[in-house]
Amino acid sequence: VYVEDRGPRDSALPPVLLVHGFASNHDVWRPLEPALRDRRTVNVDLPGFGWSTRTEGDYSPQALAADLVGVLDALNIPRADVVAHSWGSSVTLALALQSPERVRRIALIGGWMYDEQIPPFFRAARLPGVGEALFSAYYTERPADRFPAAFEDPEIVSQALVDLIEASLQRPGTSRAALAAARGQAFRQLEGRYRTIAHETLCLWGTDDHVSRPRFGERLAREMPNARMAYIPQTGHFP
Repeated sequence: VYVEDRGPRDSALPPVLLVHGFASNHDVWRPLEPALRDRRTVNVDLPGFGWSTRTEGDYSPQALAADLVGVLDALNIPRADVVAHSWGSSVTLALALQSPERVRRIALIGGWMYDEQIPPFFRAARLPGVGEALFSAYYTERPADRFPAAFEDPEIVSQALVDLIEASLQRPGTSRAALAAARGQAFRQLEGRYRTIAHETLCLWGTDDHVSRPRFGERLAREMPNARMAYIPQTGHFP
């Protein structure tokens, strides 16, 4: 697992673990890192994405949550505040369910964690042979067109960020790992348990998020006992 570990080690507050979304990597958090300069930040590329290894195996939220525990163990971090975007929210919720003692507080941005959110493309990809054909043909195509579409104002997307995303998509095994992660989105196994997560949680949504509609954040905030919903106006899937 590729990790960027930055910031002071002597803070009284726990580190901030940053978890990216699907077809993304650690680079998306760069605009946020200056605001966290007083905190230790652990910015990861989940297995199969960014600069982490693409291996055969389980890419479900539960398996990736176990990988995050491995990262925390390797860095001798007993507990972290976790900030997640999009599909990374499902991994974070799995982490809170499996290892609640490793999480202090949670912030989920444009979360992707309900079965209802899974699009037809991903459902079709569950079929043997069909998924391989779809992801081989389309997953790495035209990131410069697809990535800015998740922003309310595409003009704020720098070419440098697009180049970083595109470079990570060209690594061998990328489509295969992404397909495994898409097939691992068996959210029905998780979503019935979200109401048992007691951590203080912020559900943060852009009002113009067309990838993950705000109603899913509102639903999660109703179900989790210590969660609240907040909105960012005139903002898409990426704030």
